[in-house]
Amino acid sequence: GNRAATIISVSPNDSYLDQKGCQCENCRALDEKYGSPMGSLLTFVNRIAVDIRDEFPHVYVETLAYHYTQTPPVGLEAEDNVIIRMCPTGCCMVHGIEGCEMGDTFEEDIQAWGKISKNMSIWHYSANFANYLAPMPNLFSIYDDVKLYYSCGVVSLFDEGAWNSKTGEFEELRAYLLSKLMWNPDMTREEYEQHMNEFLMYYYGDGWEYIRRYIDATYARIGEESHFTHAADLTTIFRVVKTDTDKMEFLYAMCGLFDKALEHASTEEQKAHLRKGSIQIQYQTLSSVRNRDEEKNEYLFNLIKEAGITAISEGRAFPDEVNFRQVPSTW
Repeated sequence: GNRAATIISVSPNDSYLDQKGCQCENCRALDEKYGSPMGSLLTFVNRIAVDIRDEFPHVYVETLAYHYTQTPPVGLEAEDNVIIRMCPTGCCMVHGIEGCEMGDTFEEDIQAWGKISKNMSIWHYSANFANYLAPMPNLFSIYDDVKLYYSCGVVSLFDEGAWNSKTGEFEELRAYLLSKLMWNPDMTREEYEQHMNEFLMYYYGDGWEYIRRYIDATYARIGEESHFTHAADLTTIFRVVKTDTDKMEFLYAMCGLFDKALEHASTEEQKAHLRKGSIQIQYQTLSSVRNRDEEKNEYLFNLIKEAGITAISEGRAFPDEVNFRQVPSTW
């Protein structure tokens, strides 16, 4: 092990929602006493924290309040050298946690944990792990979520993006904005959007305002009718059927904003950034119309390869070859 480590993790495995932890007589009694499966786990973690405190005063014991352990116990507090790490696994990506109908009990739970833990941490999600190629209009919910975390006493934040592949739409901007928020969670919404605009200006060139229009429009339109987690398919994010001419016109208009930005780009680097950024909306559009235009599908395929995207999702590699007569969502 790493003797220089300052955090040790004593956590349940990544689990399904219906798991309940140890069901022995002693653990069940603790869970019933404190009103949560976290009762037995936190009792165990606290005991470890107390046992190592004198010999290792610089070491913290971390545990996950995740899935079945998310609910905070009543009448039990975390020791001062314990870190409680939460994961908003069931929360909405486009609207954020606070006030969204998909928030489940996360907002209530994080506020309650803030009252019984001095060291709260968040394992945040900023990618759609079920489909890296789908649009992800979460650039505003990031701001709202970090603000919520900070107001509840969170002291550390880890953001998990697409760890096994590059993605197309704004992964660079997303990382930049999250970094800015981690340095300064007190920033105003106006300051946040100024950081966004400055990045767009330097990264995409003179046509950057078209990309800002794209960000605003997709956030407003998709957010108007959709709620989805970090494991969503295309139809959940923006459901389109053949009769939805208004939706298809919207998708074509969004693709057109990238085309206009490309016309204003002054360097090859800026053009490459824009081509990469356009992948998500092209993928959504060509999949929604069930496009079998081999030329358009081949162009999208080549963009994905040019961008170095090697996976469609967390568990599925992007193929080396596809049938260009097939809809992109089937690749």
